[in-house]
Amino acid sequence: CDSNLPFSSQIKEVRYSTKNDFNSSRPASKDPNQKDTYYFEVKEESENSYYLWAIDHAANVSQVRSIKVSIDKTPPRLLKFEFQPENYQESNGEDLKGAATTTDYGYYFKEAATVTVFATDLFQNKNGSNNPTSGLKYISYYFADEFGKQIIQGKKKTDEEGKIQIDIPPNFKGRIFAKPIDTVGNMPGNHAEKSGIDTGYLQADAVIVEDENKHLETSDISMELPDTNKEDRENRPLYKNDTSVEVMVRDTYSGIRSIEWSVEAPYDSENNHTGTLEINNQSDITGEGAGWTVEKKEQNLVTEMKASIPISHNSNGIVVTIKLTDRAGNISSKKIDLSIDKTAPAIKVDYDNASYDMDFADEREFYKEARTATIT
Repeated sequence: CDSNLPFSSQIKEVRYSTKNDFNSSRPASKDPNQKDTYYFEVKEESENSYYLWAIDHAANVSQVRSIKVSIDKTPPRLLKFEFQPENYQESNGEDLKGAATTTDYGYYFKEAATVTVFATDLFQNKNGSNNPTSGLKYISYYFADEFGKQIIQGKKKTDEEGKIQIDIPPNFKGRIFAKPIDTVGNMPGNHAEKSGIDTGYLQADAVIVEDENKHLETSDISMELPDTNKEDRENRPLYKNDTSVEVMVRDTYSGIRSIEWSVEAPYDSENNHTGTLEINNQSDITGEGAGWTVEKKEQNLVTEMKASIPISHNSNGIVVTIKLTDRAGNISSKKIDLSIDKTAPAIKVDYDNASYDMDFADEREFYKEARTATIT
C-alpha cells in the first residue's frame, strides 16, 4: 500500500528527496481535505530513507528530517511440510500443490502425529539483494477430511525460523492446507485476508492416521473352504482331493501395504508353500502377486484384494495363515484348519493255520482243523 507522510504547521511547502540534498528535493503534495497537511506517495516495493524539509512563507527552510520507508508488496511463500514421527512417509513435503488439487495419500501413521509447516518472507531481487520484508506474522491452516469437509481451522504465530507445529487429530484421514501471512497482510494469492478460504493455500499429499482400534473397525480377512460334510477326528473339514481356500483381504481406511500367506502341514511338508506381495504408494504390486486380484481402490490406495490359494497336501492338520499389514503399519492375521486324505483304505487278511489237506491240492485248499482269519 502507499505511504503518506503528513505535516501540520504554518508552512508554505514541504519538499522531500532520497538524498540529503535540498537541491535535489521535489515538492510534496498538499492534502486538500486537511489543513497544512502534505504527503508524497511511494508506490513501488522499496526500502529507502527520505529527507524532508519544510519551507515557510518567508522562504525559511527547516532543519532536515529523515525517515525510513519500506514498501513490502511480495507475499510470503510456503516452503514445506514436515511430519513426525517418520513411520511411513512416502511423499515429498516440499512438493506442494494448490487447494483445488486432489492429492494422493502419502503420509501414514498409527499413533499421534504432528506436522511442522515452514514459510519465508525473504526474497532476493534480480540484482541479488534482498527485497524489503515486513516479516512473517502467522500461518493460517485448515484440515479437510476425506470428503472435503473442513473440520479444523486456525492460525499460529511463526517462530524465529518461520515455522509452526500442529497436532494431527487421532484417526484423521484427509488433507492439510496452510498459507503464510506477513506483517502488512500480504499472502499468497491476494493482498487481503478477506478473500475466500482456499485462495493461496497449499498442501502436501494427504494424510492418514489409523490406530489399532480403527484398524479393527475397517479391516477384515475372510477365508472360505468348499462345502464338505466330512470331518476328521479333530472336527476339521475333511477332503479326499486337492482343494483351495478363497481369501478376501480388506482395509478400507489406510489401504493394504502387504499380504503374507502360508500353507503348512505336519505330515506332508514337501507341499508346504508361502508367499508375500507388497503394494507401493502408486498401487504397483511386487512379489508373489500371481493369483491375487485388486477388487477395490480409493485414489492410490488398494483397499480390497482376493485370491484362491491351492492346497495339495495329503495330511491332517493343514493350516492356512493370512497376514495383512495396512499402510499405517497395523497388522492382523487369520488362520483356517483342514485335512486332506487321499489314501484309499487297504485290507489285509492273515490266517493262523496255513496247513491244508494235500489230497485236494489240485482243486482248492481244504483244512480239517479250525482256522482264524485276522483282517487289518
